Amino acid sequence: ESELWLAVLEDAFDLILGRVWCARHPKAKAEAYRWIMDLDDQQLGSFSWVCTFLRLEPTVVRRRLFSMVRKRSAAGHNGHELIPGELVSEVLP
Repeated sequence: ESELWLAVLEDAFDLILGRVWCARHPKAKAEAYRWIMDLDDQQLGSFSWVCTFLRLEPTVVRRRLFSMVRKRSAAGHNGHELIPGELVSEVLP
């Protein structure tokens, strides 16, 4: 189960960092942002719930992700140079 929820987090990170593209990318990226910023920690599958399930602090994960977004944007990175699995290790404590 942990691997499934970790994959859900990684998918959202990929969308926000521009590592994936699909026909509905702008909408999917906006949905990922909304999901991450939602503070509901009771709803099964919410960002906070997933983080808690994985024994992660949602606020810390959000802060690290958005710090990474700012740094990569400032450096001109589009996110595609990361190898699979590297993204989660960069963001998660």
